[in-house]
Amino acid sequence: MNRPLAGPAAWYVRRSGEVSGPFPHGLLVRYRELGRLKAPDEVSADGVNWFKLEEVPALAVIPSVDDGANAVAGLEGEVDWARERDRARRRWLEERWIPDRRTSEASETNARRTRGPDRRTDPTARENVHFGSDAAAPVNRWASAAVALAVLLAVGVSGLAVWRLAPSNPLQVFLLRPSASDCSALPAPGVPWAGCDKRGAALAGMNLAGADLGNANLAGADLSRSRLDGAKLSNTDLRGAELEGASLAGADLSGARLDDASWLDGRRCGRASIGRCESASP
Repeated sequence: MNRPLAGPAAWYVRRSGEVSGPFPHGLLVRYRELGRLKAPDEVSADGVNWFKLEEVPALAVIPSVDDGANAVAGLEGEVDWARERDRARRRWLEERWIPDRRTSEASETNARRTRGPDRRTDPTARENVHFGSDAAAPVNRWASAAVALAVLLAVGVSGLAVWRLAPSNPLQVFLLRPSASDCSALPAPGVPWAGCDKRGAALAGMNLAGADLGNANLAGADLSRSRLDGAKLSNTDLRGAELEGASLAGADLSGARLDDASWLDGRRCGRASIGRCESASP
C-alpha cells in the first residue's frame, strides 16, 4: 500500500479503534504541533486505507509539543531562542483553538444559570433590584429638580399669559356661549351674540332690539341711544358701559352686571349693581 505523499483536504483519525472526523488538514497539522496527535494514532483520507502518522510525510515531519517541552542550553549556557519562539507559537496556537465561551452552548447554559432570569423579560426579576450606583443618585435628583422647576416656570408663564389675555368673565364668554351664537355677525335686531366678547364695542345708536346678549361681555361698550327693546341681557357684563339714552323696554336684565355703567338718565351706577342700576354712594 502506497503512502500518501501530501495531505488531502480532510482526514479521518483512528485512535484505539475509535474513528472520528473528518478533520481539515490544517487542523490536524495544528493538533500534531500541539501534541494532540500521537505516534500510535492512524489517519485515513477515505476511512478505508489507514496510515500511521510517520507514514504520512505531511504530518510526520511536524514536531510535536513534547519535542520542545524543556528548553535546552546551547554552548556556554545560552538559551536556544529558536526553540523558545517555537514554544511560544505553540502556546499561541493552543490559546487560539480554545473554544469561545461566548458561543459555546454549554458555557451559555452555565452563564444563564449564573446570571439568573433575564430581567428585561421577567418582571418579577426586577423586584428589590436597585439600578445605578448610589454615587449617581444625588446628580439624578438635582437633574430631576431642575427639570421640575423648568416645567413649573413654563406653566406659570403660560398661565399668566392666559390670565392677562382672557376676558374678565371667561366662564361667561366661553363655557356659557350657546351653540347658535354668531360672534362675527353684524349688529342688527335679534343678533345672536350670546356669550360673545364685545368689550368696548362701538354700538351707539344701533338697533339691537330682541338681540340675544345673554352671558356676553359688553364691559365698556358704547350702547348710548341704542335700541335694546326685548333684548336678552341676563348675566351680561355691562360694567362701565355707556347706556345713556338707550331704550330697554322689555329687556331681561336679570343677573346683569352694571357697576360703574352710565344709566339711561345719565347717572352713574354704583358698585354691586346687579340686574338694575343702583345709585352710586355719595
